[in-house]
Amino acid sequence: MDTVFKLISETEYNKLNEKLDLILQNLSPLGPKPSGDDLGKWITEKQAQDITGKKASTLWKMRCKGLLAFTKFNNKVFYDKESIMNLMDANRQDAFKVNTASANQNNKRA
Repeated sequence: MDTVFKLISETEYNKLNEKLDLILQNLSPLGPKPSGDDLGKWITEKQAQDITGKKASTLWKMRCKGLLAFTKFNNKVFYDKESIMNLMDANRQDAFKVNTASANQNNKRA
C-alpha cells in the first residue's frame, strides 16, 4: 500500500485543526470546557471578580475569613458560585421608600 500525501491550503489546515480541537475537547475526561455564560458550580477568580466587582486581594481576605467557599486546583483558585451569591444576598439592602406626605410636611416646616 503506497502512502499518498496531499498538500492543503492554510485555510483548510486551520479548519481541520479547529475540528480536531473540538473533538479533543469533547473526548476529554472533564468534558467540554464551559463557556463564559455557563459558570457551573465552580467559577474562576476572574469570574468572581467580575461578579462582585472586588479585587483578587479582597476575595483572598474574604476566603481567609471563611466568608467564601473555594477550592484550589493546580495553584488556581475556584470559588463556589452559590457561596458568592449567598454572601451578596446576605448583604443586600433594599432601597428606602420615602413617605411623600411626611417629606412634604418637613419641607413646609423648613
